[in-house]
Amino acid sequence: LPHGAFEGREEPQLGSAMDPEAPATLARAHDLVLAPLAVDAEDPAGGAADACRAALGDEGAFVEDLRSLSCALLRCPGPLAAPVARALALGSELLEVGKGSDDAFEAPSGCPVSCIYKQQGKLKERLQARRVAASADPSAAAAAAFKGGGDASSLSASSSSSSSSAAAAAVAGDGQAALAEAMASLEVVALACFEAWCRREEVPASAALERFGDVETGAAAPRAGTKSKSVLNLYNYFNEEACEEAPCRAHADPGLLTVLCRSSNAALQVRFPLRPGGSPGKAAEYEDVWRDIEPEMDRHCSQDSSGDIVLLVVVGETLERLSAGTFPSCRHRVARCQGLRFNMAYELRPRMNVFHPWATLVSGAGG
Repeated sequence: LPHGAFEGREEPQLGSAMDPEAPATLARAHDLVLAPLAVDAEDPAGGAADACRAALGDEGAFVEDLRSLSCALLRCPGPLAAPVARALALGSELLEVGKGSDDAFEAPSGCPVSCIYKQQGKLKERLQARRVAASADPSAAAAAAFKGGGDASSLSASSSSSSSSAAAAAVAGDGQAALAEAMASLEVVALACFEAWCRREEVPASAALERFGDVETGAAAPRAGTKSKSVLNLYNYFNEEACEEAPCRAHADPGLLTVLCRSSNAALQVRFPLRPGGSPGKAAEYEDVWRDIEPEMDRHCSQDSSGDIVLLVVVGETLERLSAGTFPSCRHRVARCQGLRFNMAYELRPRMNVFHPWATLVSGAGG
């Protein structure tokens, strides 16, 4: 079975209906707030004046949802949400960025991004975007996200104006910029969530990232050309009647945390945990019903013009192991729906496999 599949466990059938009487237990969306970064007094030019950091407003409540539900809703503020919203508005057009080539392109921040496109028959198409280690400072990508670079209208205007090679190159460049900026924003969100988990669980975030952090987060400079393990996935599900395969079967993601956007066509479902595993060889127990999550995301969206968006953060298998099973990984799937469905999901992954709880890792018993 592939990594993340339910080996040795009986899963509900994909056609099983969600219980309409099941209570909504994702009762809140947690606020992600932005705060200015402190500038080094000895080197005031070392950081941008408008640079910010993201943090959970109530990280205790957020982490408790991750523990009890294996997922949590997050309200992302406008400045950080804008690049994500632009990418979602472009939708499946962004998959054109990676078609025909897996060469890395230079993002506006100066940090290269590698894209790989794949179509799975009549089921779906996918684009995977990863950072590529270079001499440029990867943190510049996060700063670019906060500054909201790029013009959302430029792609559609260019694509309809001319068929010349120059116009085509401009369209490709705008798509690359939109993709890179969205990835930078989601990286910031994922890291803020992981750092919140570290603080509540008394795990030194800096030590954890130094031990297994990825290209854009680890302390050690990776070799130039190294691709990150963390990945931004863009999915376009066709939902054709002639295709009998389920859009995305029940699974848990392999990494630390995954940040999912609200898709263009609601179909994401999860099963909440009943009891954690908590010991080697003992798996967590989950409820038998599938719950529709995207209507809950809609319910918590701001009705004003703030530009905030609601994201879903789910626990991955690595975090389940790192927590000694006290944070069960999120079991989720994509059900069938009518019409095309586009979505983006950023997976925060370690640069190496992590098989043991943090206490075991630091004691040296876990290698």
